[in-house]
Amino acid sequence: MPDTLTLSEALESFKTAGEDFAVIMNEYALVVGIITLNDVMTTLMGDLVGQGLEEQIVAP
Repeated sequence: MPDTLTLSEALESFKTAGEDFAVIMNEYALVVGIITLNDVMTTLMGDLVGQGLEEQIVAP
C-alpha cells in the first residue's frame, strides 16, 4: 500500500484485498511501516469502542 493513500482509500484497499494488515511503501518502493485495519478503524472512530466496553466487560 503506498504511503500517499488517504484514510478512506486505505479502508477501501483493506476491503478489496480482504486482509487485516498491509505493508506501507514510499515512492521509492522502500518499506516504511505496517498498518492494520484496526489502526484505520481506530483513527476513523476514535476510541469510542475501547474505554466504555472495557469497563463493562470487567465490571459485573
